[in-house]
Amino acid sequence: MESSIIGSLFIIFSKNPDSKLGSIDSVLCVGSEWHRYPSSFFVPDHIGVVRWIDDGFRGILPFPFKDTLGGTAAAPPYFNNKNKESDEQYLQDVRACTFLVELQLNRPYPYCGNDPSTWEPIAALPYLDRELSLAKYWSFFIPYLWQEKNVFGMYKLLQRVSKLE
Repeated sequence: MESSIIGSLFIIFSKNPDSKLGSIDSVLCVGSEWHRYPSSFFVPDHIGVVRWIDDGFRGILPFPFKDTLGGTAAAPPYFNNKNKESDEQYLQDVRACTFLVELQLNRPYPYCGNDPSTWEPIAALPYLDRELSLAKYWSFFIPYLWQEKNVFGMYKLLQRVSKLE
């Protein structure tokens, strides 16, 4: 289901193939959604790169493929057999993000995309919050009750607000 949500966000994102929102130097940032967003496969070609921002996860994350390191025949120096994070895996300056993918649930921690002076939503879809919904309602589709009895968050694609100088 997660990959279809991400795919749907980018279908909304690139509804009109003639309009190129973003550019080759755009940076799409992903934080807590790294496990639902494992690659740049669903990212439109005109977006430059997908980068991870530090959200507290302390394991190694996927890196962009670099054929200069030997392709799949060699292990890059940041790989390790202990699943420990690498300083290289995060984008150090979040201000470099052009876009942000974020799942906003009803939780007590802050979300990067909640600052309207920095981010504006360009696509959003409801996302089932299994932790706050009863299993009997999210496990089976029961017309009317499924929507009414389940709790939903918002899966958002946000764009950095342009600052006029």
